[in-house]
Amino acid sequence: MDYTDIFVTGAIQDIQVAIQHIFQQNGFTIEWKDQQAGKAKRGSKGMNVALGAFAPYYEIGFQIYQASDGSIGVRLLKSSGGWTGGAIGAHRVGRQYEEIVDLISNYFYQQGVYRGRNPP
Repeated sequence: MDYTDIFVTGAIQDIQVAIQHIFQQNGFTIEWKDQQAGKAKRGSKGMNVALGAFAPYYEIGFQIYQASDGSIGVRLLKSSGGWTGGAIGAHRVGRQYEEIVDLISNYFYQQGVYRGRNPP
């Protein structure tokens, strides 16, 4: 499973709000597992199975945690590979994941709280 860690400073509550806002602005619905983890989904899994690349389904897991250096880590997990839609579907899912990682990184950078990400 692919993942990216984004490191920021600030209050966990502010980070939760920002993550939710960014996902929702990009058409995702959020399912919180607890106060620091959940999944963002867009599209229909059933329609993706039926129509493949014509009905993409995206699922990105996320976790917010205290990093060892005192910063806050936001781990984004690419939960769906897109292979139900063949190579085209997999490419779209990968591209959407990278777009979300960049949007979240850029948002925190603009707020002046971004400390880096792994992998860069």
